[in-house]
Amino acid sequence: MQQFINYIDRTVNDLSQEEKMLAASDRKDDSNLVKIRINVYGICKSIYSVLINTMEKSELSRQYLQKLDEQLAQNWKASYIRAKEHDDVKKAVIEEIKLQTLEEIKNKFIEMEGN
Repeated sequence: MQQFINYIDRTVNDLSQEEKMLAASDRKDDSNLVKIRINVYGICKSIYSVLINTMEKSELSRQYLQKLDEQLAQNWKASYIRAKEHDDVKKAVIEEIKLQTLEEIKNKFIEMEGN
């Protein structure tokens, strides 16, 4: 589904511009958080690109969502829990941003699949 790849590319472009603006205005912490979101989009795009070239179309959606959940969300949730247990606020914020971004991507994918 080229529409999904286009969505990811547009979003990464927008986030990259936001990150540059934040960095230019000496908001390094905020800039770094946007970079994390960019990385999550890149990871999701890579997984999708591999699956679209190796999976039957009928299995693509199920496999993609399963990989996002099993490979990404579960690991990031576990890391978030460990960070909270150790009062590592910085790590907890990073993991929370990863999980929120992943949820945005999953929701957009599901929405596009329905169209």
